[in-house]
Amino acid sequence: MSLTKVSYSMITGAPINVLDYGADSTGVVECSAAIQAAATAASGRPLYFPKGTYLINTAITLLNRTTVYGDGKDSIILLSTGNINGFIATSQEYVVVSNIQVRCTTTGSTSEIAGVKFTSCDKCRAENNFFLGMNWSGVFLDSSSNCTVSGNSFIGAVGTLADSNDIAIYRNSNRNLIEENFCFGAAWHGVFIQNPDVATPNVGTNNIIADNQIAGQSAYGITSYTATQPYNSGTIIRNNVISGITGTQLSGTSGAGIYVAQTGGTLIQGNQISNCCISTTNFGTLAPGCIGVATVAGSFPIVISNNVLSSTRGPCIALVTNEAQIIVESNACFLTNSVASTNSKAIYASNCSYTKITNNTVQQTSTLYYGIEILAGLAYNSTECSITGNTVNANTYGIITSALAGGSIGNLQVIGNVVRGTSLVGLSMGNIVGGQITGNYSNSSGVAYVQENSTKCRLTTNRFVSSSGNFGVIFINTNTGTIVDESNSLEAVINNEAGNGTIIAKYFNSATPWSGNSAVGDRVIQSVPVVGQPKGWRCTVAGDVGTTATFVSEGNL
Repeated sequence: MSLTKVSYSMITGAPINVLDYGADSTGVVECSAAIQAAATAASGRPLYFPKGTYLINTAITLLNRTTVYGDGKDSIILLSTGNINGFIATSQEYVVVSNIQVRCTTTGSTSEIAGVKFTSCDKCRAENNFFLGMNWSGVFLDSSSNCTVSGNSFIGAVGTLADSNDIAIYRNSNRNLIEENFCFGAAWHGVFIQNPDVATPNVGTNNIIADNQIAGQSAYGITSYTATQPYNSGTIIRNNVISGITGTQLSGTSGAGIYVAQTGGTLIQGNQISNCCISTTNFGTLAPGCIGVATVAGSFPIVISNNVLSSTRGPCIALVTNEAQIIVESNACFLTNSVASTNSKAIYASNCSYTKITNNTVQQTSTLYYGIEILAGLAYNSTECSITGNTVNANTYGIITSALAGGSIGNLQVIGNVVRGTSLVGLSMGNIVGGQITGNYSNSSGVAYVQENSTKCRLTTNRFVSSSGNFGVIFINTNTGTIVDESNSLEAVINNEAGNGTIIAKYFNSATPWSGNSAVGDRVIQSVPVVGQPKGWRCTVAGDVGTTATFVSEGNL
């Protein structure tokens, strides 16, 4: 979709030069009053700041259809204190601020102030400006709609105010376009979408955050946050490049490149994110990672697609306590973590229902943790999830499901995945109640497939290959109601322990097993049929093959 900019051709008239109204361009004499007089006269006309430095101690108020412009970074608005706005417009339309530098060199203590602030405005623009040393925000859209923030540069934020940012979209701000900005302000957030008012917690709708470069923030690169209630934001976060997010704020629980909390209906697409969570210490609370999402029951679906994610600390995608449907599709995830405490999992879904993880590519060089994991917490049931069509190349674990005490994963589909290179476990399926495990390929130097405490599962058309001399396919603890039919190719030593309940494994081989464990009812179907030889064998006594287990011929062909 092309991004069409608003035309301001209705702005006419000769430019107003601030020097003609007594403004001082040396940066020595404070000149707020002179500039304000020029700005008032410029309503509906251009307001020009020639090259120079203009010291102000009061914000400059802009009126309808005023276009402020200068000579780029050589036209400097110098704020005398970090507690004032630079330019403000309230209940105006078609206001433009462009080609100006707004600079502050002192630390302030006031939130919700900015270099450019539009409050309850419509169809306004801030474009091609430079913001240096802002205290809380560079450009602040407060209950403003149909505005564009484009081509601006943000550098070197000062102060430690909570939720400081380069660009803020606050309260009921709708249909705004934030594009092609350089957000290097080192604030808490690069782009921050929020409604801080508890009484009316909904954020704005249909805002587009696209094609920005964001780096060096201490909390998040892009944040979309509202209170804990179902909500459809319609936010699009697309084609941004994000890196270098430290995660030092919020007691070390932050650090995501993109963090979406409660704002359902969000599309996160085509972003390139790397080197996040640099100093994050807590990976279990606020979903830190390259992309982190946390929603509540009843929220609209969220789509995470076609992103390129590279993580050295923390997950590529972290989904924490989501009751909304989350669709994670066609992402490329590169995981190189090597420290256990960093929660090194390429795609991680904890306490999530209705999550679909499909057609992603995972390259994991970490020696710890997993390529893809679905986890149910204490006494929590994750239901109606699916892991389909993914390609996972992992050193240790490929795809894993598990639950803490009292939790379970219901009606899970694991279909058509390819897992290679694992040294411990390719597919590890735990704590499932009703699972379809179909069409997967797992090739491991350790265990290709393990299933534990998972009932009512059906395994069909899988190929499990293990080069380990030990067990390569394992069923342990209670797996009542599980069926492994003859459509599977089990190229590994099988461990089907007694006590698994009613699990029955059927597979092809040219002879009875020579090692492993078998349960009563296991069936080996003759893969090389010969007239006068057994058609297959059934296990009638469970136990260790070669000692206690007994296989009986089904009769000769």
